[in-house]
Amino acid sequence: MPRKKKEEVEAEEEEEDDFLPPLEEDEEEEGNKKKRKSTRQKKSTTEKKVKTDDSLLKEGQEAPDFEAQDANGNKVSLSSFKGKKVVLYFYPKDNTPGCKKEAIAFTENLSKFEEKGIQVLGVSSDTVKSHLNFTTKAELKHTLLSDTNLDIITKYNAVSKRSGKTAQRITYVIGEDGKILKVYPKVKPEEHASQILKEIDSLKPVTFVPSVSDNDNEEGDEEDEE
Repeated sequence: MPRKKKEEVEAEEEEEDDFLPPLEEDEEEEGNKKKRKSTRQKKSTTEKKVKTDDSLLKEGQEAPDFEAQDANGNKVSLSSFKGKKVVLYFYPKDNTPGCKKEAIAFTENLSKFEEKGIQVLGVSSDTVKSHLNFTTKAELKHTLLSDTNLDIITKYNAVSKRSGKTAQRITYVIGEDGKILKVYPKVKPEEHASQILKEIDSLKPVTFVPSVSDNDNEEGDEEDEE
């Protein structure tokens, strides 16, 4: 069996829950305790260095425009869907278990999204060729966009906290006016498409009001530029 590439391993790790299961006091093997404790410490240190979910774009904010290639090499831009709702979901890597479940669920529910006039776009850092392979193997019908340089992923603050090279699994629902209606920072791959369909009709536009932390971040950015 061929060894998995480092990126594939990182992507599969990205699919794991953010929290490890709690330690049980009656664990018999001391070696297991030390190993799990070490893993927790490393994870804690890593999380301190990365942005929290507070860094995600907020509901009511203008969704950043972008242009990227789909699985067939065609250029697709967000602005071309102005006047329609858009489900923009980010995922770690093509052909990994969780990503496949999520993608298939979107394809199986695609007709329901289309009936509501909703465009579904999946984004990862995989190549166009990889997307074509994934689309063919999993018989996907919705659009997948290639973002190998992490341009879109960065604009939407969706860069993986674990690897920094792929996307984390988050979703933005964008309204007809181009503003963000809903942010899903945590999703269950196989249930996510159905979850959005249940909630999307009740989503209402909101006015984005910058928080103190948002203002602090902007000031910090300006200081860095000086």
